[in-house]
Amino acid sequence: QVMAVNLNSVYYVTKALLPTLIERNGGRIINIASIASKVGARYTAAYTASKHGVLGLTRSLALEMIPYWITVNAICPGFFKTKMAAVLIETLGEDKMAAHAPLKRIGDDEDFGDLVD
Repeated sequence: QVMAVNLNSVYYVTKALLPTLIERNGGRIINIASIASKVGARYTAAYTASKHGVLGLTRSLALEMIPYWITVNAICPGFFKTKMAAVLIETLGEDKMAAHAPLKRIGDDEDFGDLVD
């Protein structure tokens, strides 16, 4: 289920949109991967594998789409306040989780919005 949601969905949406972008001779695809796709994380093997797949798909597709003036990029956010993260934040504590982040805090929706604008 994790692969279907995190990786297959990205593949199928991209596959559906590419003909239109190629016909227009340009466009942008921005995928959401995760910092876990670059460094891994304990107890998240399926999640990490799925997000690593998104990153691999993005990198390959970026090279394939050069002739069509289509850019393909991935955003690899760190830890954000999400429903998925709520249990971990509650268990370990927000301060402990934030201590490992470069800005010493957990990201929220406002941090993310401008990245894909």
